[in-house]
Amino acid sequence: MNNTSRNPMDRKRVILSAVVLSALGAMFYNLLPMFLGVAQDYRELDNKGIGLLSSMFFAGYTLTTSTAFSGYGESTGGPPRCWR
Repeated sequence: MNNTSRNPMDRKRVILSAVVLSALGAMFYNLLPMFLGVAQDYRELDNKGIGLLSSMFFAGYTLTTSTAFSGYGESTGGPPRCWR
């Protein structure tokens, strides 16, 4: 029995799309000081308010990226069929 079927997740387009989406997420993370400065001026926030806003963003970003795959597949019985 010769199984020559390829995993759809190994296609170049899928990998390139994942790289581009990851770069866009990192770009927002790197440009956050600029966005915070604009938000501080527009919303007239003091230093304490802008610090809280940036802390909430960093905590949320870190939490979601670090736990993105923990517990994956436990409730569904494994990865999606296209990943097998």
